[in-house]
Amino acid sequence: MLLAKSCEKKDNIRNGTLKLGSLHEYRSTENKQIADAEEGVLKFNIKFDGTVSIDTNLFNTIFSGVIGSGSKVVKKPNGHFEAQLNLNDFDNRNPKFVSLTNSSATIKRESLNSFIFCVSAIDEMQECVGIFPNYDDCWYIKKADTKRFGIDIGKILTHTIKREYKLKNYIVPKGTDMKSLKVLIRHDLVSYIPRDIHITNESNFTLGDFWKSIQDMAFIKPLDPFGREKEYRFHYTLVSDNKIIVPQKNNLILDAERLQKYILQS
Repeated sequence: MLLAKSCEKKDNIRNGTLKLGSLHEYRSTENKQIADAEEGVLKFNIKFDGTVSIDTNLFNTIFSGVIGSGSKVVKKPNGHFEAQLNLNDFDNRNPKFVSLTNSSATIKRESLNSFIFCVSAIDEMQECVGIFPNYDDCWYIKKADTKRFGIDIGKILTHTIKREYKLKNYIVPKGTDMKSLKVLIRHDLVSYIPRDIHITNESNFTLGDFWKSIQDMAFIKPLDPFGREKEYRFHYTLVSDNKIIVPQKNNLILDAERLQKYILQS
């Protein structure tokens, strides 16, 4: 597998720079072929067909504040989360399970803003052609170099934030402890999940599977229209004093000199 970055010729990494975007930038960009007005913000409609039994702790975690069943609530993930539940029949007499019959729910989840870098996971170089029709160039790295490539971006990002902070160009809020600043890196394939989900006691996909997926919203997108992008994402979370720091800028231009060694000749 290869990782391919579609771009305009002027923005090719071979020219010496790399642009990091953010979740919020993709919401507001005027570039329609990469825009996602709900990047990092997803709303799902869930229908419980027939009678569905749900673990009580899971139910309270998701629907806490709407209706509860007397058991503990598991800590929710970072970022905004809200849920609405439309009950037709509800049974919480069993302390271990809650039963819903022919009911529905709407769940909205929003990630904290963070820097991201997006590429496409492909098998052959020619697969890059046409993914983003308005781009006229593309560059590639080997799958085997993914981890080192992502780590090096993180190092450049850390250096850039600290350097600019000294110059009073605040990428992170003024007053952030620079000594404890860390950049946490995760890279993985994006999961494409439909917005409308039907769950039954017989279905392979459960509410637990759904909840596990949406806890990592930076790697979740709707299948339509984004599935064609075959996205592989690098995600950078800023942490200082053991707290997540939300960046104040929606994009950065990084010096890409140390990244040139990873670029394949096309």
